Amino acid sequence: MSKKRKKRKEKITVYACAEGDREVLFLQFLEELYDLDKQNINLKIKPLSGGDANYIVDFTLRNGNNYDRSFAWFDEDFDPENSIQKDTRIALASHWRIDADSQFLQESLKNLQNFNTHDRKPILIVSQPVCVEALIIQTLGHSVPLSEYDPKKRKQQIKTLKNTLAGILGKKDEHDYYREKLTLDFIEKKRESIKALDLLIKTLTGKI
Repeated sequence: MSKKRKKRKEKITVYACAEGDREVLFLQFLEELYDLDKQNINLKIKPLSGGDANYIVDFTLRNGNNYDRSFAWFDEDFDPENSIQKDTRIALASHWRIDADSQFLQESLKNLQNFNTHDRKPILIVSQPVCVEALIIQTLGHSVPLSEYDPKKRKQQIKTLKNTLAGILGKKDEHDYYREKLTLDFIEKKRESIKALDLLIKTLTGKI
């Protein structure tokens, strides 16, 4: 009598819409660090360079439905001028199965994910303060040279954060620097105090 073949476990699929190249690079690093393939997780990264928060969330809503998990990752600094528009917020509320009340329609980007109490897709990951450079500076164990986002000082704050990160990285390749500095134990410790990083890793690994 022939032995029954073990049924191959189906891959868990994750769809990631990322604002820019730096987010994509960091996602690729996390994919490698957490060995997602070994965990039977198939990550699809869609870079959306040049799009604002509304475009990124709308794109995720329209293209992430056939995946087990999906998330949109973008910067806080789209608020308030380039925030998520009313129609997209209503569509998001529908996916999350919540009411699109006045508070939800007016909420800041950094707090919008709080309405998604059941962690339904898409998850919103907002880099803060200001932008992704701040998140990475914190993840690398350095202090961010500003405490909160000020829309009136947006350009200067972005410049400050980019220069700070560039000073940390020096002339090293960014991906290689992550590999050198960010061990699994180190990043697991850092995620305890960095909300966006924790949410990102939970969404990638399925431990949400």
